[in-house]
Amino acid sequence: MASLGPLLALAPALAADESELKAAIVFNVLVFVEWPDELKTIELCASADNPLLPALRRLDGRDIRNRIFKLQVLASDVAPASCRAAFVDASDRTKHAPMVKNLSDAGVFVISDDAEAPPRSTAVIMQRAGTRIALDVNLPSPDGFGMHGSGLFILNPPWTLHAALQEALPWLVTTLGGEGANYTLEQSAS
Repeated sequence: MASLGPLLALAPALAADESELKAAIVFNVLVFVEWPDELKTIELCASADNPLLPALRRLDGRDIRNRIFKLQVLASDVAPASCRAAFVDASDRTKHAPMVKNLSDAGVFVISDDAEAPPRSTAVIMQRAGTRIALDVNLPSPDGFGMHGSGLFILNPPWTLHAALQEALPWLVTTLGGEGANYTLEQSAS
């Protein structure tokens, strides 16, 4: 019988800490945004005291669909015009309220881990759900009415979830969906 000791000793090293995981989620959300063709750099702004800053710095310079990811650290509550996206931590809502308002007013794509972030100004909200991080996507329609779109990424779902959703989603679209309602269900195992 082989010993599992060496494998168990590696387990903590393989587990990503929460800030690394959140930074990776922020980066990957930006991959799926439709950016203007002429944009060659995606600048993500974050406050200087944001707890995700070290993890985000490690992603600086990486490729996002033939564009360069650049982290812009905000020294003040005024975001530069080059900010296309921002990560707003839960503490930023109180410590940097003017910055959060300026980002929203400038139409910056805001990602936050603040469960109380205003949905009208925050595109994606990450929330811890037990051992998972769930994403809420808020995309209001231009006229302010209805739900333009919503999405959900589930990391490490129960193995039965995909089959259950295959059965439930068509019914939900038929029962609750309006004109043009649809769904996409993808599963990736790696």
